[in-house]
Amino acid sequence: MAISVIAVVMAIAGFLIFGTDLVFKKADEAPVDQQLTQYNEAVACMEKGEYARAIELFYNLTGYKDSDRQLQILYERYAGCYKDDASGVTLHFQILGGNTANIDITSVVDGKQIRITESSLCQATKATFDFNDSENNQGTLSVQLNDNDLSLDVKTETTMSDLTIGDLTISFKISDKSDQPFSEEINADTLLGFIENKTTLRNLKQRGFDVVFVSALYNDTGSSCYKINNTDIQLAIFNFDISKSDEYYGNADTSVDDPIVFGVSAPAETIIPDYVGKANDPVVLNDVLYVPDGNLGQNYHVLDFGDPTWIEKKKITEKTNICFTSKELIGQEHFDELVDYYCISGKATREYMTTYPESFPATEILEDTNTYRTISVYDYKGNYPMVTYKINKQTFQIEERYEGNNSDWSGENVWEEEYDPVLESPNVWCPNCGVGFYTTGIGNDGLTCSECGCVWLPMCNVCYGQDAVSIKSADDGQFVCNKCGGAWNP
Repeated sequence: MAISVIAVVMAIAGFLIFGTDLVFKKADEAPVDQQLTQYNEAVACMEKGEYARAIELFYNLTGYKDSDRQLQILYERYAGCYKDDASGVTLHFQILGGNTANIDITSVVDGKQIRITESSLCQATKATFDFNDSENNQGTLSVQLNDNDLSLDVKTETTMSDLTIGDLTISFKISDKSDQPFSEEINADTLLGFIENKTTLRNLKQRGFDVVFVSALYNDTGSSCYKINNTDIQLAIFNFDISKSDEYYGNADTSVDDPIVFGVSAPAETIIPDYVGKANDPVVLNDVLYVPDGNLGQNYHVLDFGDPTWIEKKKITEKTNICFTSKELIGQEHFDELVDYYCISGKATREYMTTYPESFPATEILEDTNTYRTISVYDYKGNYPMVTYKINKQTFQIEERYEGNNSDWSGENVWEEEYDPVLESPNVWCPNCGVGFYTTGIGNDGLTCSECGCVWLPMCNVCYGQDAVSIKSADDGQFVCNKCGGAWNP
């Protein structure tokens, strides 16, 4: 009891002599702010270069002060493209929206590329992904953020192809990153390689080309237009092999599982820079047909580069679009047809259109040898005179030109003055299936294909295009032109 009394007396004395601080905490002193302490530590870690520790601290301070912004600044330090020359692996890494990590990994094996593109949540300094690569191999991978590097760890668990990344661990230094993605250089040799040998859509992706679908080509007949992303290069890609058949739309025997590139378009500065400044006439070089100012699949053939009669004569510039394909790729028969269409018959019609731009030309072959072709072009409405051209089939140059009646050229009338090949004898294939063929009068009801049921007229009363074909719409019964898109009724 005496000890307790002494303790109480001493406490009272201390209170009286030294004040309340020795016994009670001051009423206005705030409790220790743990978040502020953690925030100050994170800032200090950033200043000392301890970035991984700073990320962990800011990650656990979501919503506190500017912690979210500081965390994103730290993540941006790692964002970019990395390449490991020893393994041929590239990594594109970034974190967006707070903690969503995006990765794009490529590995080149025997000249072929495998690609992994995935997204996952990042847990502070580590993001873990389940992946399904471009060859349908599956596995898991992780990216670990360290102070001055980030490490990639890949485990392939299920293989569906001989082409695989396998298992690997790579460390990428932040100081070696690039702000731009790595990709194969695209030059004339690259593009010619597409048409010298059969290049498939899968081949393109394996080589790292980012190709995107643009549109179906003529009537969606298994042919499509793709584009190499971030370029002006387009590709005509078919689900069938046109080099193995003379059928325009392929068949069961020519269909392929991996679509093939059969035509390419690219700027002149990339594919034929030596022709910049020259006339934009179609040309054949080393069994490759080049058509300046053409458009992939913009006519009514499966593989074509537009209507030659509507290509305005002018000089080739660096940005002029050049369409091209090769004899090696599409076969002799198809190649000869395209060369004829653009360089011989097309040459005569184009020359006529240049002289008489308001005409509606039709052609007639007067003579055809191994070295030249004689073609007469006339306006089927009779508003402009007939012109006869003799064209060299090797150089595609016009050797002779004569304006006047055909009888003055050859001594023999090949057709009558009032002959109208469009109205009296259409002789046209069905524009939808390419099978139905007609030689009867057209009338106002249109021609009905016995094969596919398509109803059409080989003309257009809107644009009067020479190669216009108008297909009857099932919705309103109007005919819609494939060239100008105009709708009309006979």
